[in-house]
Amino acid sequence: MLQEDEQIQLLSKLGLTYLQAKTYLAIARLGKADVKTISRTSKVARQDIYRIMPTIQKMGLVEKIVASPTLYKVTPIKESLCVLLQKKTNECMELQLKMKEFFNNFQNRVDEAALQDEEQQFSIISSKRLLHKKLSEKDKAAQKSIDAIANWKAIRTTFFHRSQDVVNALKRGVKLRIITEEHEKDKQVEKIIQTFKRYPLFEIRYRSAPISINAVIHDETEINMCIATLPDNDVPSLCSTNSRFIKVMAAYFEDLWNSALNEPKALVQKSS
Repeated sequence: MLQEDEQIQLLSKLGLTYLQAKTYLAIARLGKADVKTISRTSKVARQDIYRIMPTIQKMGLVEKIVASPTLYKVTPIKESLCVLLQKKTNECMELQLKMKEFFNNFQNRVDEAALQDEEQQFSIISSKRLLHKKLSEKDKAAQKSIDAIANWKAIRTTFFHRSQDVVNALKRGVKLRIITEEHEKDKQVEKIIQTFKRYPLFEIRYRSAPISINAVIHDETEINMCIATLPDNDVPSLCSTNSRFIKVMAAYFEDLWNSALNEPKALVQKSS
């Protein structure tokens, strides 16, 4: 079960400000309440509540009940999350269009057929099941390299559910590099990692700062990047074969790789 900080972080990723997220969660817990009660529960100043309410009403997250005093209640939770996710998806689609416009501004000549093909270079997968299926297929088809960066929770899940795909790729001569964050000791996962380390093409490095992006690049020809996380089965992921976008992300990966540690800092300190 998500803790309050994690719930606020999730809502923030979906577009709410910190105060909006705290206000929304307070109303969700209360069922329905007036501004005074919402302020006391959320620990958000009453004047801020008055300012926030019209905004989250407009977003479709809260309904106003005509009463004395005025009451507020949240729309159904799943419906509210879908509203936020749709807004985030629309923003990603708008960003995609702006990216194409940006690229075109730096091209002296643009072939019309190439432009039509460009439209197929970005797509969004919203189903967790379909995303895992796609990633498994890409792992099995990889010929040269797999570069992945993700938080420990995502890496741990990958190791447990796609470990055989990883081993098969290493056996085919695929170079696999992983960047993740420092974590508490996990004997089960460490055993899996030691199995992978039998193959010289496997490397894993760690960063002391939390990882804020989950992405994997296959053969430097396709990238899959998580753009949001919801508590149900929806894990929207941006997929792209756009060469310019992949080059930017590959350069970002290399920068992080060069500054990452070969072992978690805690283990390094313990052994020194």
